Amino acid sequence: MPARSTPFQKLLLHLQTQLSPGCVVTESAFLEHRTTKSPREVDVVIRGTVGEHKVVVSIECIEHERAADVTWVEKMLKKHQHLETTNLLLVSLSGFSKDAVVLAASEGAEAYTPEEASKLDWARIVGTTHVTLARFDIAVLRVEAIVGETGRTELPGRLALFDRGGTSISTLADMVAQTAASDGYQSQIEPFLVDVSEAKLNLHMVLAGERFLSPGEPASQVREVFAVLKAVRSSTDIPLTSLTWRETPAAFGRAQTAFGDTTLTVVEPEPGQVHIQVLADGKPLPLKLR
Repeated sequence: MPARSTPFQKLLLHLQTQLSPGCVVTESAFLEHRTTKSPREVDVVIRGTVGEHKVVVSIECIEHERAADVTWVEKMLKKHQHLETTNLLLVSLSGFSKDAVVLAASEGAEAYTPEEASKLDWARIVGTTHVTLARFDIAVLRVEAIVGETGRTELPGRLALFDRGGTSISTLADMVAQTAASDGYQSQIEPFLVDVSEAKLNLHMVLAGERFLSPGEPASQVREVFAVLKAVRSSTDIPLTSLTWRETPAAFGRAQTAFGDTTLTVVEPEPGQVHIQVLADGKPLPLKLR
């Protein structure tokens, strides 16, 4: 069965990973039902050892606009009676009804509501209540090259490049695009695209390795490449929900960006020690703050 996930669940995973050193923290973990032996999904599971005893802390979360009621708490308590859970933490973004808190406590579970953090908490971390995620897409418009001893000449980007042994490496355009996508070139163009969504840029490459247009012909060696590029900047704001988890400032947000379904979580376990995680379609996405 496919695992489910929410931005708040991602934050809980991020928080507990930072705050539970020495433990194994897993999102959407499956624990086996003692009787039926079927797997049951748990939002976050923390596995650790206290002395000689193994501890399994299960966290279930709910994000409804209304406070979690007795029905939800009863459902979670019954579910974990048959699992290997040793400690159960029930988390509700909107709090719990009075009876729900009493019921959870009577069964040894903890009902926890993250405290709403003021904007000052978040501003102290990164200075804003939202994050803008930007992506730069590059298209190769024109390629010129110095080949052998000839002068600078325009060439079709589809031309293949070969190494000295005659093995095809890439096309001219692909080589340019790969260089344009590198962190070094991206950091160069970012300042030019802060206030514009589209720009034409130049790229000059002096080739360190041997690249040939014709296998085995020294006269066809490509020595320098000059390219005209079209850079398009697409950006999306990710609004953040700020909260405090047991005195730890944190925030989370979700948006559809150029990278896909994107979830961002931030944790500050110690003052000035900020951990940021961005996932796009479930995969980690490198993040550079400016």
